[in-house]
Amino acid sequence: MMSRIFFILLLGCAFTAHALNDRVVAVVGNSVLTQTQLDSRVTVAALERGLNELNSDQKQQLGRRVLADLIDETLVQQDAAARGILLSPEDLARAEKGLLEQRVSPESLAKLKTYKAWRNKFAADVLWQKMIALVLRPRIDISQSEIDKTLSDLLQNRQVTERELSQLVMKVPDEENGLEQKAKMDAILERLKDGEDFVEMAKQYSDVAADKGGYMGWFATGELNAALETSLDHMEPGKVSDLIRTPEGWHILHLDNTRMTKPVDTSPVTEYELILLGYKGEENQEKTKALSSLIKQISDKDAANVWLNTPEAKGRADMDASTWLGWVRPRDLQSDWQEALTMVSPGKWTQISRVGDMTGALFVAEKRETVSTDLIKMRERVKDKLFGNKLELETRNYLRMLRQKSFVDVRL
Repeated sequence: MMSRIFFILLLGCAFTAHALNDRVVAVVGNSVLTQTQLDSRVTVAALERGLNELNSDQKQQLGRRVLADLIDETLVQQDAAARGILLSPEDLARAEKGLLEQRVSPESLAKLKTYKAWRNKFAADVLWQKMIALVLRPRIDISQSEIDKTLSDLLQNRQVTERELSQLVMKVPDEENGLEQKAKMDAILERLKDGEDFVEMAKQYSDVAADKGGYMGWFATGELNAALETSLDHMEPGKVSDLIRTPEGWHILHLDNTRMTKPVDTSPVTEYELILLGYKGEENQEKTKALSSLIKQISDKDAANVWLNTPEAKGRADMDASTWLGWVRPRDLQSDWQEALTMVSPGKWTQISRVGDMTGALFVAEKRETVSTDLIKMRERVKDKLFGNKLELETRNYLRMLRQKSFVDVRL
């Protein structure tokens, strides 16, 4: 009991000290957020969005979103500390290198680093990625059946519509009904319908991808929330949607462009495990005769591999093209080899052929059917989208849990 009283007194002293110089805008657990912190972060947020000057309405809207971000960052920092998850200088150095490689020029980064608020935000972003890796990612399980079902749904029409999208999102906290946010979004929608620029409006008001003007990228049918998909079905490029409600909040979509993808090839692809024996350079009758004699002595994969690893094989200039090729698709071979493969079965040699500047024969060790590269890529894309959707849900649940178990008092 005494320790709790001491904590309250200590926190009160902190408030008093801040009050002498700075206004407290929020209390988060045992931390306070001040007006100076908030103003600095609003400045950084405006710079990231390319907004040089903010009017009072823009500053208020941006300040609301930045304060919400600051509160979440503080909650995450407190939880990370409780779990013993800390940032190392190496973490920050790697993240800064990645930032330079991805989207920030050295000149822009040098300018941003002059702002202490940006350095704090950058560290918070890096810590959040570490929390995702160590805390949230292990909670997410994507089953093979989920991937297969989603992939099957996408492939039903073979030809898939892809849409290039931008969005303006106003998030709704779990404990609110969203009416206040809806009123603001109604006003934004009217301004968009009156011709105001979507990118600029997203920079000013969106809680998601504001620094990119709300740009989301390309999405195939079936990859988005069902409510967003339904709205997009009735839209044309260049148009904006009506308000859309999802668990995240209120959305306004801008359909930038559409395209029809080529049908994904779902037919199996034949692969061969191949071993090559042969020699380089001009065709030579004696070398070809020696090659013919050698392949008659080798009748299986093990024998071929054993021979390839003998000192004799490595020292023979008349067999200098010999090697284990591994698993190969016919399309990756020269046309003469492709044709030769059609005439043999596993466990057999092709005819000795002159291919390019080499004379040789292929031993077909094994044959198998695999899925096409396009289908593999699509499967990975589906898996990434499923993971992203689950991570978004897990993030909301995690932040809700932090808010529920912590003391948060917003004083704006």
